[in-house]
Amino acid sequence: MVIEFTEPRRFVEELESMRNDTLQIVRGGQLGRLEFGDPSLPPGQRPEVAGILKLLMYPERRVGDVLAHRMASIPDLDIKQRVAAQMHEEISHTRLLRKMLSQWGHDPDSGWTEPVRELVSIFDYIESLETLSEFFSTFLIGEGLFLSTYLDDMYESDPKAFSPYLEVARADEPSHVHLAADAVARYAIAPELQERTRESARRLLQMFLGGYQARVREMRTQLMKSA
Repeated sequence: MVIEFTEPRRFVEELESMRNDTLQIVRGGQLGRLEFGDPSLPPGQRPEVAGILKLLMYPERRVGDVLAHRMASIPDLDIKQRVAAQMHEEISHTRLLRKMLSQWGHDPDSGWTEPVRELVSIFDYIESLETLSEFFSTFLIGEGLFLSTYLDDMYESDPKAFSPYLEVARADEPSHVHLAADAVARYAIAPELQERTRESARRLLQMFLGGYQARVREMRTQLMKSA
């Protein structure tokens, strides 16, 4: 079977279309929805808000580690520099989450030391990918879905409850998506490599759906325990 080569920017658009199709499934609500609690209460007194921040702790912290491990294999200095900037921003997000949770009297590290199993599997999978095309495709998909399914929902529902983390993260995430798109266009330069990247993207999308559902389930479990 002959695999046709797709112009790199068109290939990025193809992956973005796959991501958007998955976003529609999440938006449909069949996997559950995030809960934000009683808006009349201060955010520190709402277990729903603290639960979301705890769930975000693992991906925010793990992303920086995953990028750091891949840094040596990136040949282009412009991409390497942008990855370094993203690492710095992810660490800043993590520090903000820890600070907010600590101020509210919560264990700031429980989301890291006791993560949702599906989240660990997603990042283990990303780290296992051999090629830069596959690796950055998972960020194109994952960062884009993270922005749309978590940060935008938080902003639309109750932005003040998640301040200052939300403002900083929403400002930074679009550049992370753009970096991933540019890197895929740079490195997805052969038809066989593009096909491998498609398969990796499909698998990650399925894992993301499972991870989202698991996060909603975990949050409800924690709310029942705190009730």
